[in-house]
Amino acid sequence: TPIKKEIDNLKKDLSQQMKPDKKKSNFFLTCGLIAFFVFVVVIGLITWSLAATGLVSVPIFSSFAYNVPSPTYVVEAGPSLEVHLQNQIATKTVEAMQTGGDMLNGSMSITLPETGFTTSLRSVIEESAEGQIDSENAQIAILEGQGLEVFLPLANNENESALVILLAISPQNDMLVAEIENIKIGAFRLPEWLSNLFIEPLVNNGIQEINKKLEAGAAIESIEYHQGELVLIGSINEMLE
Repeated sequence: TPIKKEIDNLKKDLSQQMKPDKKKSNFFLTCGLIAFFVFVVVIGLITWSLAATGLVSVPIFSSFAYNVPSPTYVVEAGPSLEVHLQNQIATKTVEAMQTGGDMLNGSMSITLPETGFTTSLRSVIEESAEGQIDSENAQIAILEGQGLEVFLPLANNENESALVILLAISPQNDMLVAEIENIKIGAFRLPEWLSNLFIEPLVNNGIQEINKKLEAGAAIESIEYHQGELVLIGSINEMLE
């Protein structure tokens, strides 16, 4: 009958409307899988980076991501930088006077050994690091043609992690300024923006004592990196007159 046909058609329309849209379902499923994949990747990268620092031990990840850091070679402590600076500036000044040279324009070079840098570094750590850095094993090695390698082992760290910084020092306006070339915690290299924002200002504050000594004795024009030694080349300052 016509009425029955109308009822059957209505049922068919309702059943079709009740069926889920496969295209929409597939779209939401795909988006969900992508979001889940991105989440897993981000968590994995964060976990890998954390394991690489050696600050904590992460099961499975640490065995692949982390290697115990070590300096290029071991440097022993010697007379401090302050002693080297005072002695050499005084010696150069006396030599200029004895040879009848012009003290205000007398060229000079000052050699600062890595043993002196290491001693001064350990003194600073003992005064200000509050037990966070192992001062007995902290050191600075001067690598020929490269820069200063600062090795700062973390105290009370079961993974023997360390902060390793490669510095380049250059003269600017007769003062020494440090620039970080590379910095790692454990096996994890810190992003450049992070080291420039936090670490580099601290490093430059640390060399202010050297700048104070130089300001009173010499004007630095250039720097040379020899193996185990930093050579400052400049002229005697008029303040020594």
